Order: sequence, then C-alpha cells, then structure tokens
Amino acid sequence: MSPEAPGFCHGAPPRGTPAAPEQALEWLDATTAALAGEDVAVAAAHGRVLARPVHADVPLPATALAGCNGYAVHARATTGAGSYSPLRLRLRAGGRAALAVDEAVAVASGVPLPEGSDGVLPRDEAEAFGPALEVYGAVAAGEHVVAPGAEAAAGDAVLVAGRRLRAHDLSQLVAVGLEAVTVVRRPRVRLVAAPGSALAAGDAAGVMLEVLVGRDGGLVEGRGFATDGAALDGLMAAPGADLTLVYGGSGDGDGDFAGAALGRGGALEIHGVAINPGETVGLGRCAGRPVMLLPGAPLACLCAYEFLAGRAVRRLAGGGGDWPYAVRRATLRRKVASRLGRLEFCRVRLEEDGAIPLAVSDGRLLASAVAAEGFVVIPLHSEGYPEGTEVRVHVYQ
Repeated sequence: MSPEAPGFCHGAPPRGTPAAPEQALEWLDATTAALAGEDVAVAAAHGRVLARPVHADVPLPATALAGCNGYAVHARATTGAGSYSPLRLRLRAGGRAALAVDEAVAVASGVPLPEGSDGVLPRDEAEAFGPALEVYGAVAAGEHVVAPGAEAAAGDAVLVAGRRLRAHDLSQLVAVGLEAVTVVRRPRVRLVAAPGSALAAGDAAGVMLEVLVGRDGGLVEGRGFATDGAALDGLMAAPGADLTLVYGGSGDGDGDFAGAALGRGGALEIHGVAINPGETVGLGRCAGRPVMLLPGAPLACLCAYEFLAGRAVRRLAGGGGDWPYAVRRATLRRKVASRLGRLEFCRVRLEEDGAIPLAVSDGRLLASAVAAEGFVVIPLHSEGYPEGTEVRVHVYQ
C-alpha cells in the first residue's frame, strides 16, 4: 500500500506477528457477555436492552375497540344502506350499555365499543339529525373494529429478550400494564490515559471515547490520567468498572507503558492486531475484567475502538456485535490500494455519483475521518478495489 493510499499509517507495528482480526474477535466474544439485569421505570428504558421477555397477561386489547372515528352499530342494521337509499338509526348518547339493534352511538378511534356492536360506521358515511342518524353506507361485522387479542393473545411474548427498546416499544410496555421493566445493566467503562497520551491535542482521544462509549450503551465510570507506570498499574487494577480502556502507549516504543503495565498487573493476551489504522491495540485482563489498550492517535484510536472496544461495550450492554452504522452501497470513483495482511478502514466521501476514497498522506490524521461520510472495510487478503467497484459504505452518524 503506498503512503498516499487511503488508510496508510506510518509507524512501527508491535513486535511479532499481529493477531488476525478474527482471532481478536473470538477473544473478545469469549471474554464479554451481557451483564445482569436491573429494573428501571418504563419511561427511563428507551435505548436499553431487555434482559428477559415481556408477556401479555391478558389479551391486548382486552375488549373490542373502535378502529376509526364514527358510529358503533350492529353491522346487520346497515345492510342495504346507500346514498340513494339511506337507513335511519336512533342516535344514542355515549356509554357502554348494550346497544340495541336499531341504535348507534358516536365513538372515537381506540375507545371500547359498547356491548352488542360489531362494526364501526365511518363518520363520513352517516349524518346526525338530532336523535336520528342517517346511514349512507353499510359495514360488515368486524369492519373498522380492533378485535380483542389483535395486538397479543394472553401469554404471548410481546417483546423478546435482547431487544433494544424504542419509543413505541415503551408504549407497548405501558399497554401491557408495566410501570418498570428489567433491562441489562449498562456497563461501567473506565477510560485511562497512559502517561503523556492526553497532553497532545487536549485529550482529543478521551473526549471521543467518552461519546462512543455512551453511544454503545455504556456509562463512563471515570477518566483517569496516569502520570507514570505505577499510576497506570493502579488505575487498571482499581475496582468499580466492568471494562477498562487504556488509550495511548499501546505500542512497543520506549515511551509506551501500557503493554508492560497490563503484563505486570494482569495478563496481556493479544498485543497487535492486523487492522490499519489501529494495529497496536492490545487485549488482556486485569483484576478479573477485560482491559483493552488503544492507540493514542485519535484516528487509530477510533478504528481500534470501532472494531474491538465498541463491540465489547455493546455486548456487555446486551446488544450484538454489529456496528451501529447504516450501510449504503456506492460505486468507487477511484481505485483503492491496500496492503495484504491488514484489514483496513478506508474513509470515503459520498457524492451523488458514488464514493470518493480519501487519499491520506498519514493514517494518523483524524482529518480524513472528519472529511468523510463513512468508511469501507478492505478485507485482510485483498489488495484493494478497482475504480467502478460497488462497495458497502458504513455511514458515520
């Protein structure tokens, strides 16, 4: 891959052969799983993941409801009605008392129907004249009616475990009669800046990571700034977090403390993964929880987080491993060159006629991601894509 190709990253990789991306993902999936459940108010459950299924104790709805604004009627009483041969019914005041065959009652969409009625005559097919209703159309039994159990039968699972709750899901929970629901606990994530990593650019990587952790369902338990190797040891081993992300110092240079610190206090199980940017990422454990070492350069940190750490946060929060990005197909307007043996992230700009790969002289530059609308993943054993190739673009949010 040439220095001008998208995604090129200067700098030495970690010593030894980097792990294959699949090996790193297998380690991560074996190390992380959904946390235990906790009860929260339904109104506070938006975006959370259900820890167990929700069942309907009774049919939903429990009784027949009006499916539109109009008049509740006995359907057979409207047989033969038309604009040239209207029928007349007695218009009764509201209430749920049993409806006589020759009666009608005004109803609004979603309200329970009076006993005996089996159809709703739309408002524009009738006209009220005092206590009488002139009917200009016929309805069949069940027409414009929401039948009992139409939403769910008693005992049905209305929402399954593992579902990320949306606004209308909360409405369904209220309809079931719940005030609280059991969701997966949000993982507590500790961010630790390795010595010197937060000094440049005002801790740009730390600010970015805090936002990404929140996006993926985690809670940043704290941001620590290690001044030396001993401080880094203490921050990694301190209790109170489900996952620790150390950024900066993940390589093997003279000023890189993170790998040695994790090796002293726990276990550094993978150091170096064949992704670019971000190949100095490290994976291990300390104090019984997973620890991930991320590069300090913001772009490399972003890519390493998205490929590995974000997946860990989402899995702990009860979600899956998929990226939280919409995917759009686009045609490359220039070729993309790639180096064999690295899974690479190529930033692209989206235009009406396709995707424009961004030529970057240094893969450490975050500006390439800022200028992009998304990125394309180039597989490990690919030398890139020629111009005109249709690719999958993961669109930044």
